[in-house]
Amino acid sequence: MWTRPPAISPAAALLGPTMGRSATQADPNDPGARMTSPLLRTAGLAVAGLALLSACSGGRPAVADLETGLTSNASIFPVAEQQAECAAELLLDSDLSDEVLTVVAEADQEAEADLSAEDRSMLATLQVQVLQTCTG
Repeated sequence: MWTRPPAISPAAALLGPTMGRSATQADPNDPGARMTSPLLRTAGLAVAGLALLSACSGGRPAVADLETGLTSNASIFPVAEQQAECAAELLLDSDLSDEVLTVVAEADQEAEADLSAEDRSMLATLQVQVLQTCTG
């Protein structure tokens, strides 16, 4: 016995396989309807991944980056090469913010001028600690 297919309005025909319903309400047996949901999820995951990567691109510098900044001629926290690894580890273990550590790692004298009095004081205290702890 033949049954008449359901009537489709012109608007529903333009909206595609979901016929005006959201992808979660679409007929699970319709392959066109199932394509919509994974595609949207993939796009959403891609956007979320890019946002996460851009948010994490900063962070605390690595020990090697700090060593380079500490032994640079332009260093704002100069140490001898023999003390560099120890000093870098002390700085990373300190309460200095990631931004201050980046200024040290990059030996950025312009950014040093923008450091707060609290950050400068903490750096001075850490320099004394480095001299007492990191004998190379």
